Amino acid sequence: VDGNKRLVGYVVVEGDFDKKCIQEQLGEKLPDYMVPQLWVLLEELPLTRNGKIDKKALPEPDSSELSTQEYVAPSSDIEVQLVSIWQELLGIDKIGIYDDFFDLGGHSLLATRLVSMLRKELSIEVAIRDVFVHTTVAALGVHISSKTEGVLLPSIVVQDRPLRIPLSFSQERLWFLDALEGSIAYHIPTVLRLEGVLDLDVLEMAFRSIIDRHEVLRTLICSEEGVGYQEVMGSDSWSLDHVVLEDGTNLEALLSNSLEVPFDLSKDYKFRACVYELGVGNYVLACVFHHIASDGWSEGLLVSEFMELYSALTSGRSPELPELSLQYADYAIWQQEYVAGSFLEKQLSYWEDTLRGVSTISLPTDYSRPSIQSHQ
Repeated sequence: VDGNKRLVGYVVVEGDFDKKCIQEQLGEKLPDYMVPQLWVLLEELPLTRNGKIDKKALPEPDSSELSTQEYVAPSSDIEVQLVSIWQELLGIDKIGIYDDFFDLGGHSLLATRLVSMLRKELSIEVAIRDVFVHTTVAALGVHISSKTEGVLLPSIVVQDRPLRIPLSFSQERLWFLDALEGSIAYHIPTVLRLEGVLDLDVLEMAFRSIIDRHEVLRTLICSEEGVGYQEVMGSDSWSLDHVVLEDGTNLEALLSNSLEVPFDLSKDYKFRACVYELGVGNYVLACVFHHIASDGWSEGLLVSEFMELYSALTSGRSPELPELSLQYADYAIWQQEYVAGSFLEKQLSYWEDTLRGVSTISLPTDYSRPSIQSHQ
């Protein structure tokens, strides 16, 4: 809905429908994220010829019905700015100051983006936890107005590249874990079944264009004397694997093996893909990213770019994609330069004090802990 994932309930009712009562009853049995905030009343559910629910025929919900509060317009400058930011993030035209961010479809990823937009547009530092505590425009506005301190780091801009580009803290963490025990648990797989006419050459070109566009997908994690650094390589050597299967009986085993092949962080692209051809017009596309180069938020952006690139290449037009003003290496250099010194010491001291004396929790389990841990 409006570019954001939301849980929507479609219901056929007899008599009146009390949304608040239904949500309260569901809330007693289910966690919050499993309770729909949007409900659409139907006279009957659309069905396919096979008698199953035709999800594609379900009408789009009206996001204006998300709010359960009486609309109150913003009055102060900070409320006006907050409402504008929320409207852009949530894709909702009318937001009152007493509407709840999470009732409107907000979640942890959007809360992170909200903090980033507040930093950029209001030049103020707000913790993500503040969004979860002050969930309305009115409450968050009061909290922001009362803030008298907070370290505001410089904006990220294009950085001069040193001979050896440092790793970000996140890259260092995953690089360390990979060296310690491997990092198959940090693979991000996607498997799609494709039907119809598929141009494998165009498919490969679209993927290579994405890798060329995003340096982090073609970045090697190297080291010397125990110090990690990143090295960006070209996209020319990336290729799409293609396997033709006589029958699909061993497809599941092939997929499992393919998706779990470890990445060599010092040699491999951080994205690989393979097309399994099962017959005329029948394919399975298996892709896997390493988390050191991608995350859940990146996936949506990359899918959008891929769709535009594939469409443009098949129709012979130029793809309409914005120029990238920053690459991940710019962020890593910025982070190592500014998240350092007294600022970093303050952050580390907080956690050292908080975790001092904490011991490992030993929970009772059904089975004894194996000597060699797996990722089951």
